[in-house]
This record gives sequence, structure tokens and C-alpha cells, in this order.
Amino acid sequence: MEGRLCIKRREGETIRIGDAIVVEVIRTSEASCSLKIRAPKDVVILRGEIDDFEAKGPQDAGRQ
Repeated sequence: MEGRLCIKRREGETIRIGDAIVVEVIRTSEASCSLKIRAPKDVVILRGEIDDFEAKGPQDAGRQ
């Protein structure tokens, strides 16, 4: 079963994932937010659009 959590965070606040991963909200605006992710070097972190690009290939990545 996959766990899900939806919470609100403000600038400077953090979320801890397990013992080794910390996500910090750096900046927010109406349209987006900036996050800092601290994790061990062996943890792969990809933005969703990069993961989609690799899964679909460059010719289909922008299509919905």
C-alpha cells in the first residue's frame, strides 16, 4: 500500500521523510514554490517532468 500525505507548509518549514530525507520550503508564490531536498547521495531525486521524459522518450514527453 502506498502512503499519502497532503499538508501545508510555509517558507522555512520542513518535512522529514524517514531518518535521512528532509524537504524544506525555501520560497513560495501564487504560482509555484521552491524546495530544498537533503538526502543521501544514493537516493535518486527526479522532477516529475524528467521522469515522464525518460519513460515516454523525447518525442512524446510534451504530449498529454
